[in-house]
Amino acid sequence: IAEEEDIYLFSLQERCSDEVLEERADHLPVILEVLKADASDRVERSSALGELKTLVKDEQFGVNQSDLEKLALAIDRCLASGLNPECYALEDLVFDFMSLLSLADNEKLIELTEAMRANSDRLNIRRQGSPNYPEVSLADDDKARLDSLREYTADKKVFLFAGHPRDEITQKLEKEFGFMEVNWCGESMLTDTESLEAEVSKADVVVFAMKCVRRGLDTISDFAANLGKPMIILPGDLTVSQFVVHIDRSISSS
Repeated sequence: IAEEEDIYLFSLQERCSDEVLEERADHLPVILEVLKADASDRVERSSALGELKTLVKDEQFGVNQSDLEKLALAIDRCLASGLNPECYALEDLVFDFMSLLSLADNEKLIELTEAMRANSDRLNIRRQGSPNYPEVSLADDDKARLDSLREYTADKKVFLFAGHPRDEITQKLEKEFGFMEVNWCGESMLTDTESLEAEVSKADVVVFAMKCVRRGLDTISDFAANLGKPMIILPGDLTVSQFVVHIDRSISSS
Protein backbone atom coordinates (compact mmCIF):
# COMPACT_ATOMS: atom_id res chain seq x y z
CA ILE A 1 0.00 0.00 0.00
CA ALA A 2 2.86 2.36 0.81
CA GLU A 3 4.30 1.76 -2.64
CA GLU A 4 0.93 2.32 -4.32
CA GLU A 5 0.18 5.50 -2.42
CA ASP A 6 3.70 6.95 -2.45
CA ILE A 7 3.88 7.07 1.36
CA TYR A 8 7.57 7.52 2.14
CA LEU A 9 9.83 9.56 4.38
CA PHE A 10 10.55 11.58 1.26
CA SER A 11 8.00 14.04 2.64
CA LEU A 12 10.29 14.79 5.58
CA GLN A 13 13.34 15.59 3.49
CA GLU A 14 14.43 19.18 2.99
CA ARG A 15 13.87 18.98 -0.76
CA CYS A 16 10.14 18.42 -0.24
CA SER A 17 8.30 21.73 -0.64
CA ASP A 18 5.54 23.02 1.61
CA GLU A 19 3.11 22.68 -1.29
CA VAL A 20 3.83 18.94 -1.58
CA LEU A 21 3.51 18.45 2.19
CA GLU A 22 0.17 20.26 2.26
CA GLU A 23 -1.09 18.30 -0.72
CA ARG A 24 -0.12 14.97 0.86
CA ALA A 25 -1.71 15.96 4.17
CA ASP A 26 -4.96 16.74 2.35
CA HIS A 27 -4.78 13.29 0.77
CA LEU A 28 -4.48 11.42 4.09
CA PRO A 29 -8.24 10.67 4.45
CA VAL A 30 -8.15 8.82 1.15
CA ILE A 31 -5.10 6.83 2.24
CA LEU A 32 -6.76 5.92 5.55
CA GLU A 33 -9.75 4.53 3.67
CA VAL A 34 -7.40 2.39 1.62
CA LEU A 35 -5.75 1.07 4.78
CA LYS A 36 -9.13 -0.08 6.10
CA ALA A 37 -9.79 -2.30 3.09
CA ASP A 38 -9.43 -6.05 3.55
CA ALA A 39 -6.57 -8.09 2.11
CA SER A 40 -8.51 -9.51 -0.86
CA ASP A 41 -9.42 -6.02 -2.07
CA ARG A 42 -5.79 -4.99 -1.82
CA VAL A 43 -4.70 -7.95 -3.94
CA GLU A 44 -7.21 -7.04 -6.65
CA ARG A 45 -6.18 -3.37 -6.61
CA SER A 46 -2.53 -4.29 -6.81
CA SER A 47 -3.20 -6.65 -9.72
CA ALA A 48 -5.26 -4.01 -11.57
CA LEU A 49 -2.56 -1.37 -11.09
CA GLY A 50 0.08 -3.84 -12.25
CA GLU A 51 -1.87 -4.50 -15.44
CA LEU A 52 -2.25 -0.76 -16.09
CA LYS A 53 1.44 -0.13 -15.42
CA THR A 54 2.52 -2.88 -17.83
CA LEU A 55 0.27 -1.39 -20.49
CA VAL A 56 1.38 2.26 -20.29
CA LYS A 57 5.09 1.56 -19.75
CA ASP A 58 5.33 -0.05 -23.18
CA GLU A 59 7.24 2.57 -25.19
CA GLN A 60 4.96 1.96 -28.19
CA PHE A 61 1.76 2.50 -26.25
CA GLY A 62 -0.41 5.35 -27.50
CA VAL A 63 0.32 4.89 -31.19
CA ASN A 64 -2.31 2.34 -32.22
CA GLN A 65 -6.03 3.04 -32.51
CA SER A 66 -6.81 0.12 -30.19
CA ASP A 67 -4.77 1.65 -27.34
CA LEU A 68 -7.64 3.84 -26.12
CA GLU A 69 -9.86 0.80 -25.65
CA LYS A 70 -7.08 -1.07 -23.82
CA LEU A 71 -6.44 1.92 -21.57
CA ALA A 72 -10.15 2.31 -20.84
CA LEU A 73 -10.49 -1.35 -19.86
CA ALA A 74 -7.44 -1.20 -17.59
CA ILE A 75 -8.65 1.96 -15.83
CA ASP A 76 -12.17 0.53 -15.48
CA ARG A 77 -10.68 -2.50 -13.74
CA CYS A 78 -8.73 -0.25 -11.36
CA LEU A 79 -11.83 1.75 -10.45
CA ALA A 80 -13.94 -1.41 -10.12
CA SER A 81 -11.38 -2.80 -7.68
CA GLY A 82 -12.19 0.09 -5.36
CA LEU A 83 -9.19 2.22 -6.21
CA ASN A 84 -9.87 5.89 -5.54
CA PRO A 85 -9.66 8.04 -8.73
CA GLU A 86 -7.30 10.38 -6.85
CA CYS A 87 -4.91 7.58 -5.90
CA TYR A 88 -1.34 8.73 -6.56
CA ALA A 89 -0.41 5.51 -8.36
CA LEU A 90 -3.37 5.76 -10.75
CA GLU A 91 -2.85 9.47 -11.43
CA ASP A 92 0.83 9.05 -12.18
CA LEU A 93 0.24 6.19 -14.61
CA VAL A 94 -2.56 7.94 -16.49
CA PHE A 95 -1.41 11.59 -16.41
CA ASP A 96 0.76 11.36 -19.54
CA PHE A 97 -2.14 9.96 -21.57
CA MET A 98 -4.77 12.62 -20.89
CA SER A 99 -4.78 13.61 -24.56
CA LEU A 100 -5.64 10.02 -25.48
CA LEU A 101 -8.30 9.78 -22.76
CA SER A 102 -9.91 12.98 -24.03
CA LEU A 103 -11.20 10.88 -26.96
CA ALA A 104 -13.08 8.46 -24.71
CA ASP A 105 -16.88 8.36 -24.58
CA ASN A 106 -16.89 6.48 -21.27
CA GLU A 107 -18.52 8.67 -18.61
CA LYS A 108 -16.16 7.56 -15.83
CA LEU A 109 -13.10 8.25 -17.98
CA ILE A 110 -14.43 11.65 -19.00
CA GLU A 111 -14.92 12.56 -15.33
CA LEU A 112 -11.44 11.25 -14.47
CA THR A 113 -9.82 13.26 -17.28
CA GLU A 114 -11.67 16.46 -16.36
CA ALA A 115 -10.70 16.07 -12.70
CA MET A 116 -7.03 15.52 -13.56
CA ARG A 117 -7.04 18.48 -15.92
CA ALA A 118 -8.58 20.66 -13.21
CA ASN A 119 -5.91 19.47 -10.78
CA SER A 120 -3.01 19.65 -13.24
CA ASP A 121 -1.16 22.27 -11.16
CA ARG A 122 -1.28 20.01 -8.11
CA LEU A 123 -0.17 17.00 -10.12
CA ASN A 124 2.73 18.90 -11.68
CA ILE A 125 3.94 20.01 -8.24
CA ARG A 126 4.09 16.39 -7.10
CA ARG A 127 5.80 15.28 -10.29
CA GLN A 128 8.58 17.88 -10.10
CA GLY A 129 11.95 16.37 -10.82
CA SER A 130 10.75 14.58 -13.95
CA PRO A 131 11.52 17.06 -16.75
CA ASN A 132 8.88 17.51 -19.44
CA TYR A 133 11.61 17.63 -22.05
CA PRO A 134 14.57 15.38 -21.27
CA GLU A 135 17.84 16.08 -23.02
CA VAL A 136 17.67 15.10 -26.66
CA SER A 137 20.34 12.50 -27.34
CA LEU A 138 20.86 9.83 -29.97
CA ALA A 139 21.48 6.23 -28.98
CA ASP A 140 24.46 4.63 -30.72
CA ASP A 141 22.39 1.83 -32.24
CA ASP A 142 20.08 4.38 -33.93
CA LYS A 143 22.81 6.17 -35.87
CA ALA A 144 22.61 3.89 -38.90
CA ARG A 145 18.82 4.20 -39.02
CA LEU A 146 19.08 7.98 -38.79
CA ASP A 147 21.54 8.07 -41.70
CA SER A 148 19.08 6.11 -43.86
CA LEU A 149 16.16 8.33 -42.82
CA ARG A 150 17.80 11.60 -43.83
CA GLU A 151 16.91 10.93 -47.45
CA TYR A 152 13.26 11.17 -46.39
CA THR A 153 13.55 13.88 -43.71
CA ALA A 154 15.89 16.31 -45.47
CA ASP A 155 14.29 19.69 -46.25
CA LYS A 156 10.94 18.64 -44.74
CA LYS A 157 8.82 21.11 -42.79
CA VAL A 158 7.61 19.56 -39.54
CA PHE A 159 4.63 20.65 -37.44
CA LEU A 160 5.33 19.53 -33.86
CA PHE A 161 2.46 19.69 -31.36
CA ALA A 162 4.08 19.44 -27.94
CA GLY A 163 4.30 21.66 -24.85
CA HIS A 164 6.18 24.92 -24.41
CA PRO A 165 8.70 25.37 -27.27
CA ARG A 166 12.36 24.75 -26.50
CA ASP A 167 14.82 26.26 -28.97
CA GLU A 168 17.63 23.84 -28.13
CA ILE A 169 15.43 20.85 -28.95
CA THR A 170 14.11 22.41 -32.15
CA GLN A 171 17.65 23.17 -33.31
CA LYS A 172 18.86 19.69 -32.42
CA LEU A 173 16.07 18.03 -34.41
CA GLU A 174 16.66 20.28 -37.41
CA LYS A 175 20.38 19.51 -37.33
CA GLU A 176 20.10 15.73 -36.84
CA PHE A 177 17.36 15.12 -39.43
CA GLY A 178 18.06 17.95 -41.85
CA PHE A 179 14.54 19.33 -41.42
CA MET A 180 13.98 22.65 -43.15
CA GLU A 181 11.91 23.77 -40.18
CA VAL A 182 10.36 22.45 -36.97
CA ASN A 183 7.28 24.54 -36.21
CA TRP A 184 6.59 23.85 -32.53
CA CYS A 185 3.07 24.71 -31.31
CA GLY A 186 1.44 24.02 -27.95
CA GLU A 187 -2.00 23.64 -26.40
CA SER A 188 -2.57 27.40 -26.28
CA MET A 189 -3.11 27.22 -30.06
CA LEU A 190 -6.26 25.15 -29.52
CA THR A 191 -8.15 28.36 -28.73
CA ASP A 192 -7.61 29.50 -32.33
CA THR A 193 -8.34 26.47 -34.49
CA GLU A 194 -8.30 28.48 -37.73
CA SER A 195 -4.70 29.58 -37.15
CA LEU A 196 -3.77 26.09 -35.92
CA GLU A 197 -5.11 24.48 -39.09
CA ALA A 198 -3.18 27.04 -41.16
CA GLU A 199 0.04 26.05 -39.40
CA VAL A 200 -0.63 22.35 -40.00
CA SER A 201 -1.28 23.06 -43.69
CA LYS A 202 2.25 24.45 -44.11
CA ALA A 203 3.92 21.24 -42.91
CA ASP A 204 5.09 18.17 -44.80
CA VAL A 205 4.84 16.00 -41.67
CA VAL A 206 2.75 16.37 -38.50
CA VAL A 207 4.10 15.07 -35.17
CA PHE A 208 1.96 14.81 -32.02
CA ALA A 209 3.99 14.40 -28.81
CA MET A 210 1.60 12.41 -26.61
CA LYS A 211 3.62 12.74 -23.42
CA CYS A 212 4.02 16.52 -23.61
CA VAL A 213 0.39 17.63 -23.94
CA ARG A 214 -2.92 16.79 -22.28
CA ARG A 215 -5.35 17.42 -25.14
CA GLY A 216 -5.60 18.16 -28.85
CA LEU A 217 -5.10 14.69 -30.34
CA ASP A 218 -8.50 14.60 -32.05
CA THR A 219 -8.13 18.15 -33.40
CA ILE A 220 -4.63 17.62 -34.82
CA SER A 221 -5.57 14.20 -36.22
CA ASP A 222 -8.58 15.68 -38.02
CA PHE A 223 -6.52 18.51 -39.49
CA ALA A 224 -3.80 16.14 -40.69
CA ALA A 225 -6.32 13.76 -42.26
CA ASN A 226 -8.33 16.50 -43.97
CA LEU A 227 -5.17 18.13 -45.33
CA GLY A 228 -3.59 14.84 -46.41
CA LYS A 229 -0.58 15.24 -44.12
CA PRO A 230 1.25 12.17 -42.76
CA MET A 231 0.95 12.13 -38.97
CA ILE A 232 3.30 10.55 -36.46
CA ILE A 233 2.25 10.01 -32.84
CA LEU A 234 5.24 10.14 -30.52
CA PRO A 235 4.34 8.21 -27.34
CA GLY A 236 7.60 8.58 -25.42
CA ASP A 237 10.02 11.33 -24.50
CA LEU A 238 10.92 14.07 -26.94
CA THR A 239 14.25 12.56 -28.03
CA VAL A 240 15.99 12.04 -31.35
CA SER A 241 15.87 8.26 -30.88
CA GLN A 242 12.07 8.41 -30.47
CA PHE A 243 11.81 10.39 -33.71
CA VAL A 244 14.02 7.83 -35.46
CA VAL A 245 11.88 4.89 -34.33
CA HIS A 246 8.53 6.40 -35.24
CA ILE A 247 9.51 8.11 -38.49
CA ASP A 248 11.02 4.81 -39.60
CA ARG A 249 7.83 2.99 -38.64
CA SER A 250 5.69 5.55 -40.46
CA ILE A 251 7.72 5.15 -43.65
CA SER A 252 7.59 1.35 -43.41
CA SER A 253 3.81 1.30 -43.00
CA SER A 254 3.09 3.80 -45.78
